[in-house]
Amino acid sequence: MSDQSVKSSAQASSGKFTFSQRFALFPITSFAIILGLGALAIIFDKWHHLQWIPELPYTITMVLVTFLFFLFLSLYGYKAIVAPEEVRRDFRHPVRLNFFPAIPISVLILSLIYMGRFPIASLSFWYVGTIGEMIFAFVIIDRWFSKEIDIKHYNPAWFIPVVGIVLIPVAGVSYVPNVLMMFFWAPAILLWMVLLTIIFYRIIFHTPLPSKLAPTFFMLVAPPAVGFIAYVRIERQIDHVALSMLTIAVFFMLVLLFMNKSFRKIPFFLSWWAFTFPLSAFTIAWTVAYLVTRQLVFAVPAWAFGGITIVVDVIVIWNTIKNIRRGNICVEED
Repeated sequence: MSDQSVKSSAQASSGKFTFSQRFALFPITSFAIILGLGALAIIFDKWHHLQWIPELPYTITMVLVTFLFFLFLSLYGYKAIVAPEEVRRDFRHPVRLNFFPAIPISVLILSLIYMGRFPIASLSFWYVGTIGEMIFAFVIIDRWFSKEIDIKHYNPAWFIPVVGIVLIPVAGVSYVPNVLMMFFWAPAILLWMVLLTIIFYRIIFHTPLPSKLAPTFFMLVAPPAVGFIAYVRIERQIDHVALSMLTIAVFFMLVLLFMNKSFRKIPFFLSWWAFTFPLSAFTIAWTVAYLVTRQLVFAVPAWAFGGITIVVDVIVIWNTIKNIRRGNICVEED
C-alpha cells in the first residue's frame, strides 16, 4: 500500500477528511446508483406508455438520473485529476475494475430514457455509450486473459460488462439495422454463459462471498433479463429463444427469493444498489412481454415485481442518503 493510502486509511479511522480528500476517494461503484435509478425511470416510462401510471414519476426520475450521472462523472473526473493513483488502484482492483463499464452503461440507459421524447439526445447517448462500452469490454477481456486472477475475486459483478454489451441492441435497433445488433447480442450471451460457469464453480466449491458482495448475487438475473429484452427488440416477437431467456431469469429470481434470509442482515454498502438494477430489468422484461403479447399472464408479474422494485429502491435510497450524511461513502476501500 502506498504512503498516500496509509495516510488515507489513518484519516478514515479517525473520521477526518478534507473536502478534497473525500472526493479523491469517490467510489467507481457509485455508478451502480445510475443503473438502478435509470432502470426505474425506464419502468415508469413503459408503465406510463401503458397508461398504468401518470407521467410525473418518469419525468422526476429522468431529471434526477441525468443530474446524478453528470454529477458523478464530474466527481470521478475530479478524482482522476487530483488523485490519479486512486483511479489506477480502482482499475487494477479485480472487483472494482468491472464497475468501469457502468459509466457507458449509464449512458446507454440515458439513451433509453430519452428515446421516446428526445430522439436526437437518445441517439447521441447511444453512440457514446456503445463506443465506450466496447472499449471497456475489450480492455477488461484482455485483463481476464492476460492477468492471473485469484478465484476468490470472482463474483456476479463480473457480469456488468456483459450486461453492457447486451444492452446495446435495446436502443440500437431504433438507429441501425436489426441484423447488426446480433453482433452484440450473440457474443454477450456467449460471454455470459462462460462467466456463469466460473461463478457457479467459485460459489459452490470455494469460500462464500463476503457480506459486502452478497447483494451482487442479484446480478445473476440481469444478463438473461436484459438478454430477453434485447432479443425481443431485435426479432420483434417472443419465440422459444426469448422465452428461454425469460425462464432462466425467473429461475435465478426464485433462487434469490429462497435465499432472502441471507440478505436481511447485510450492513449497508454501496453494493446494496446491486439489488435495484436486476430487479428493474426483471420488471421491464415482464412489461415488454406484456407490451408484445397483451396477455395478462405477463402483466401480473410486472406489477408484482414493479412494486417490489419501488420498495427496494426507496429503502436503498434512504440508507444511501443516511450514510452520505454520516460520511460513510467516500472512504478508503479494501
